Amino acid sequence: MSDEFSFLYCSVFTPKEPIFANKLVQSVRCFLGLIFVAYKELIEQYVLMPRLILNILCILSCLLSFWFFLTDRLQQKESSTLLGEVWYNNSPASLQLAEAIIDRYVDPCSLISILGCPSFLWHPTISSALQLPASLFFLALGVFFLLVSKWLPRRRGRRLMYNNLWRDGRR
Repeated sequence: MSDEFSFLYCSVFTPKEPIFANKLVQSVRCFLGLIFVAYKELIEQYVLMPRLILNILCILSCLLSFWFFLTDRLQQKESSTLLGEVWYNNSPASLQLAEAIIDRYVDPCSLISILGCPSFLWHPTISSALQLPASLFFLALGVFFLLVSKWLPRRRGRRLMYNNLWRDGRR
C-alpha cells in the first residue's frame, strides 16, 4: 500500500480516541469514515436524529398512556380500555387485514406446510397482547423508546465538536 492509502486506512480503523463504546456505532462510524472526510463530526450529527425521534416517540407514548389511564378513571369503568378495542375502534379494517396477513404470510407454520403445526403467531401471541390495557401497553412502549434512546450516544456540545477547526476551515 502507498503511504496515502495506509494513512487513510489507519486513520479510519484505528481512531486515536474512542468516541462511542458500542460496536454497532463504531462499525457505522468506520463505514461512514470511508465515505466522508470529516467523519467524527458527521457521525455525531447523524446520531442525533434517531435519538431525537426516539425521545419524541417516548413522550407521545407516555402521553397516550396517561390519556388512556385518565379516561378509564374518569369514566369509572369496571375494566380498562384494551389495546385491541382501541385498534378496532380506530380502524377495524386494518385489524382484520393485519390478522389475515400475519396468519397467511408471516407465520412460519402456515408458510411451510411440512411443519404441520398450528399457527402460533397471531392467536396465542398477538391476540393476547391485544388483551392488555392500552395504558399499560403505551407506557411499556414509551419506556422501551426511552431505553433505546439512552443507549445511543449523547451530543457533546458545539464547542467540543468543532474545537479543532481554524477560522479558515483548516485543521
